[in-house]
Amino acid sequence: MVTRRTTINGHTGGRMSNAGDVVLFGGSVEPGETTADAALRELCEEAGTLHLLGDGELAVRERVGTWVTEAGHLVEGYLVDVPPSFIAAVAADVREVAEIAYLPLRDVRSATVSLEYHRVDPLDHALGDETEFESPTLRVRHPESGEEWVLWGLAGHMVDEWLRHS
Repeated sequence: MVTRRTTINGHTGGRMSNAGDVVLFGGSVEPGETTADAALRELCEEAGTLHLLGDGELAVRERVGTWVTEAGHLVEGYLVDVPPSFIAAVAADVREVAEIAYLPLRDVRSATVSLEYHRVDPLDHALGDETEFESPTLRVRHPESGEEWVLWGLAGHMVDEWLRHS
């Protein structure tokens, strides 16, 4: 599952980081949580499925890796198994998520990974100027709508890493 970020942060009223970009679910680790616990909680929060947190079928499958983002954040990525009941219950938290798409793993696995340059807003990285970053990029078509979802940046790096080691 992937998300398209909102443009306005519904918690603060300010500009959302990575506004309009396709990203993976994520957020901060709360006191007493492991990074894997935080991954599941953030997924459920952003997908509007907190009532399914603790469901035995919703579980971390594997740790994918650790990255430092352009903004200097340390991020740990996980692949999570989501049951059909989770997918059926998804209702994007509009404070952070404009849209959610389910991209079957078979479609992600068959996507070509290419290195492409993407323009990054200065608010989304530590360099201060608008710039372009080269990133592993995957273009995956939604199986029902046919819409192309472009995964790049951190999402591109995480998916590329998972594909190379799966």
